[in-house]
Amino acid sequence: MPGVLRSVGCTWVRAAIPLSIVGLAATGCARPTLDAQSAAAQILAQLQATDGPAIATVTCPDGVVVAKDATFSCTATEPGGRTWSIQVTQLDDAGTLDYRIESEPSP
Repeated sequence: MPGVLRSVGCTWVRAAIPLSIVGLAATGCARPTLDAQSAAAQILAQLQATDGPAIATVTCPDGVVVAKDATFSCTATEPGGRTWSIQVTQLDDAGTLDYRIESEPSP
């Protein structure tokens, strides 16, 4: 069951969410990559379920290789255009992610 991202004052708490975001690469010997659209959609749903800032979209990079403890950044965007950086850590080789909002919003 997915974790819930909660706000504590002005600080966001991490949420470990088991996401089904592992996609297989097209070639037989290539390493699997994360499904960026699925990861972004599930992070967006978590963010929209909180009492934090209104988030309209989340984007994550394509081509992220599945690897335990690897990190990457996604971007959350408010309806007015301000953006937030989201630091994402892969907890295992099965697509379980832990994430937190890393920055104050850009103007």
